Amino acid sequence: MTPGLLLVSSYQTKHILPQIERMHNSFRKILYIICIHLVYKTTCVRHINHALKKYGSFTAIPDLSLEIKPGEFFTLLGPSGCGKTTLLRMIAGFNTIEGGEFYFGERLINDLDPAKRNIGMVFQNYAIFPHLTVRKNVAFGLQNRKLPKEEIKEKTDKFMNLMKISEYADRLPEKLSGGQQQRVALARALAIEPEVLLM
Repeated sequence: MTPGLLLVSSYQTKHILPQIERMHNSFRKILYIICIHLVYKTTCVRHINHALKKYGSFTAIPDLSLEIKPGEFFTLLGPSGCGKTTLLRMIAGFNTIEGGEFYFGERLINDLDPAKRNIGMVFQNYAIFPHLTVRKNVAFGLQNRKLPKEEIKEKTDKFMNLMKISEYADRLPEKLSGGQQQRVALARALAIEPEVLLM
């Protein structure tokens, strides 16, 4: 069993790392446990060959190639507008790919439906559903996969406990602090047990 990939943009790195330094040791332990939970059957290398992204005449990503080993914590660094989040969205399937090849092992994912890529993503604005409770937000991806109700409850409880948000299970997002909402978004992304976690 090999850890999945945790791919983080520099925006998230810049905002998360100072918070981690100020965190109580118990919460640092949560972050360590998250890495432990990124353990899945996949042992393949992820690689991108000559990625190209355009918006009309503007080229956001001209030619990018990289290889990421299983279990690697890979951070994208660069100035605003250089294409960090764009690349993450291309990997997730939310942006079109104008050129290049995106592989998980031997599997080409360029034209693969986002729902079939087994990717978890935490958006910069968290993107949790305002009309759903914490429990229903965390369970959302599991329900979409039509898992048995018992398994959905078990995994939902597991990741709410992991992120220390079980006590807020029946609250709506508007009743949560920004940090609590961030933990809900992370729990939702982890609950589907993704091969790749994008932040």
